[in-house]
Amino acid sequence: MKITDLVQPKDFFRELVEKAAKETSLKPTPLATEYLVGLLEYYINTDHLYAFKGNDGRRSMSTLAEMWLSAGTVDAHQRAELLKRLGDTSLYVCGFFSESLKRKVVDVDYYVEMGGSAYRSLAGFNHGKSVSEVYEEFSQRFSDFAELLFVISQNARMSMPGDLLNMFDQVIARDSNSAKHELAKQGIFAPPSLKKTSQ
Repeated sequence: MKITDLVQPKDFFRELVEKAAKETSLKPTPLATEYLVGLLEYYINTDHLYAFKGNDGRRSMSTLAEMWLSAGTVDAHQRAELLKRLGDTSLYVCGFFSESLKRKVVDVDYYVEMGGSAYRSLAGFNHGKSVSEVYEEFSQRFSDFAELLFVISQNARMSMPGDLLNMFDQVIARDSNSAKHELAKQGIFAPPSLKKTSQ
C-alpha cells in the first residue's frame, strides 16, 4: 500500500500508534496520541524533515543548535514555532532514524536532550492548559515516545516494500538518486536535496 493511496491517513496513523502503544505497554494520553498522529501525518511530506526557510524565504539547512539559538532571538510566536519544530524533528529522527545516528558524531542522547528541552520550554507558553499539558508530557516522556515511534518504524520496515525507510535513510545520508527514484515509485517524493550537514 502506498501512503498516497490512503484515504484517511489520520485513521491509519492512529492505528499504528495504538498498536505500538500496546506492543510497548506505553500509554500516551489521548491528547498525546493525537499529537503523535499529527506528527506522523506531517512527516508524510519528507520536505518537512530538514528543510527550513530563512527570513528571505529561501530553503536552508538548520542544525538543532541553530534552531535553539534562533529561538532566543525572535518574538514569542516565532519562538514557539521554532521550539515545536525542534521538538518534533528531534522526536521523529530519534524514532525513525536512531540506527543511522549511531554512525554520526551526534548521537541519540543529543536529540533526546534537545527535543525534551524544546517541549519543556513550550509547556511554559500560554497555549491553554490542555496544550501545555501535552508538551509537558512530551518533555517528561520524550524517550518513551521515541521508542514508540521506533516500534512504528520497525513495523513499517517489515510491511513496506523495498525497505522504504532504509531508502529514505540513504537519501538523507548520501543524497542517493537511486533511492529517490525507488521512493518516487512508491509515491514518496523527497525534495531536490536533503543532504545533511553535521548536527
